[in-house]
Amino acid sequence: MRVGVDLGSAFVKISTVRADGVPVPVEHPGLVPGHGVPRSSADPWAALADALSPLHASRVVLAAPPDVPVEDPAGTVAPAVAATVWARHRSAAGDGLLVVADLGAAGCRVTTCRMEDGLIGVVAEHSAADETGFGAVFDRAVLDGSGADAALLWRTRAAADPRRIRETLELAAARPRYAGAPLFGAGPFPVAGTVAAWEPLGARARDLIHRVAAGLAGEGVAGGGPAWLLLVGGLADFPPAGPDLAAAAPGLALLDVPGDGAPGAGPFAAAHGAALIAAGRATAGDRLAHPVTVRARQITGGRLVTTDIPVPGPIVAGDDPRYAGTGPSGISLDGLPPGAPVLDMRADGTCWSLADPARLPDPGSACRVGVRLAAGRPELVLAPLDGRPPTIHPLTRHHAR
Repeated sequence: MRVGVDLGSAFVKISTVRADGVPVPVEHPGLVPGHGVPRSSADPWAALADALSPLHASRVVLAAPPDVPVEDPAGTVAPAVAATVWARHRSAAGDGLLVVADLGAAGCRVTTCRMEDGLIGVVAEHSAADETGFGAVFDRAVLDGSGADAALLWRTRAAADPRRIRETLELAAARPRYAGAPLFGAGPFPVAGTVAAWEPLGARARDLIHRVAAGLAGEGVAGGGPAWLLLVGGLADFPPAGPDLAAAAPGLALLDVPGDGAPGAGPFAAAHGAALIAAGRATAGDRLAHPVTVRARQITGGRLVTTDIPVPGPIVAGDDPRYAGTGPSGISLDGLPPGAPVLDMRADGTCWSLADPARLPDPGSACRVGVRLAAGRPELVLAPLDGRPPTIHPLTRHHAR
């Protein structure tokens, strides 16, 4: 079994991909539908091992936040990137920006991802200031005075119809005498306490999303292309989240991912995306695991020739550049036709050209040539052999004339 895992602070979400290509939560003895497997330990690796112990997983791709150290970067992916993989696989979202708002137990994190030519990269990350929790605060407030335990809350919330929850909220807001009505249609959880718990959390999320969306608009980051908002995490499918938070995001369209028959798709978005990667049905997007070559000029046998030089992989976003193998004379990009491809992805058939050839070093400069991923785009790194600082050169997808 190939699985994707989202190691959350309250739940471990584990997904697999059915034969028809649809990612679904894994059947697990500890599964709380719509939420995942409750974490058994504060230690992330102990919690992960406990959650995986009943399963016979042949491959695991882990969606891990940046503060969780990982031993195998090739088997991990940023949660927002995994969620973007799932959203792109299940929706019509094409190239553009996707602002992923993760409403989790520990906090509210907003990540801007760029989707371009099959690559998905993180442009920026933002967290709400002075976080002391998010979904966990909501659960504690709803439980307060109810006499119930967390397990009952999780089960009740997972079984409730979101439309029924919204109708109850609207009724209580219009007629205060219904403040004692059960929020989920059943269970000892009155709607008044729920609204009171959500208001400060919603305000925090709205403010963060608004600032991120306004910043994108002000900086022109989207470049006139499409931009969407995707809500994920434990509170993503809670009714006040969608319309309230989308209204706070000027210039962003709320991405409606079609239902796939998997309960809790919003909370399981990162796990679903990781499962698609584990099953080989999608690429992580923030790494180049396949062969990459750089087209450059190199002295071979006493002659200056144009050649394709392999770059060792994998190339992972956030890592140091990977440099092509060079001899003592280095590599030069001089003499390549203007607009010619300089990077060949080979496996996916795409080539990339220099976005600004005029920024190349002086003619005759010999360099080490490397490749890195930044914000979802490949870049060349030219390190002159004379010891001058390396220069960064953005690339653009090459379209043959």
